[in-house]
Amino acid sequence: MLLVGFACLVSYVMPNYDALSQQQLTTSDTGKNEMQDSNKSTPKNDAVSREPHYVTGGIEQKEVVTMPGLPQSGNKPALPKFTIEIPQLDKVPPVPKFLQAGATFSEKAEVVSSPENVWYRIPNFLAGHWQCTEKTVTSSLNLLTGNGNSNARTEEFISEMHQGSQQDNTGAYWQFANAPFLGHSIGPNDVVHYSFVQLIEPISCSDQRFVRRAILTKAQVNGAQVVQTSQQVELIQSLTPLAPGLVREDTFGRTFDSQGRAIGQTTSTVVFSMTRPYSPVNRKDGRNMKEMFRQFLESHGMANLVAP
Repeated sequence: MLLVGFACLVSYVMPNYDALSQQQLTTSDTGKNEMQDSNKSTPKNDAVSREPHYVTGGIEQKEVVTMPGLPQSGNKPALPKFTIEIPQLDKVPPVPKFLQAGATFSEKAEVVSSPENVWYRIPNFLAGHWQCTEKTVTSSLNLLTGNGNSNARTEEFISEMHQGSQQDNTGAYWQFANAPFLGHSIGPNDVVHYSFVQLIEPISCSDQRFVRRAILTKAQVNGAQVVQTSQQVELIQSLTPLAPGLVREDTFGRTFDSQGRAIGQTTSTVVFSMTRPYSPVNRKDGRNMKEMFRQFLESHGMANLVAP
């Protein structure tokens, strides 16, 4: 898969869960790692917690998900089992009208409003530019049929992410929350996959783990710019350090049909390698990020953290 302009959030190829006899389901991963902080409260050093604000009809649950471990092979490190308690949705709102099947797609549609000036902390181990080349799908389940597959399988998956937009005067790293945004990737046979990311939010942050949650709509668009299919995805991702320059990302993905009904779920793992160390992002998409960060800190009672 060729990634175009975005990291792994928008490079997920949408599985067709509407085929009720399907037993093998693909997975989902996140990308442009920007999260929307709905409450705009000050992130704490050891934890960040937010109430979901996009879902209006969803049912919040707590579910413990265990990611299977993987043995060491060649130069790849062994990956132990990983368990996380996540908020899980049974239902989300229907797909936005401009991404429903049959709609004429336009990248200039009433999609993206400008993100607010919101920032959140990330752990030190995550700051830098990262790349992965493959993904291991560890489990998949069709929620319509009950058919599942727990056999781990590895597939090519090329993705990049940059973490850390600015530093405060203590050296702590902060990321700009850039959702909502629209991105796209090109999959097999040059099919264009669009991703409308409505929400990304931090769930928890510590020195050894960063957990985030995202809700996005995936759509396949043909050469005539007509939407062929669309589904929604909820993603829970945990990022942990494996070694200097290596970060493991575990993903739990739940897919919903165009009406918001849960139809499938997957777990997967990727290992990112650092390709460049952290460098500040002072300007992006026409924005003065350094000035915006200063304004954010001052407006949230953290003027003492403004770097000279």
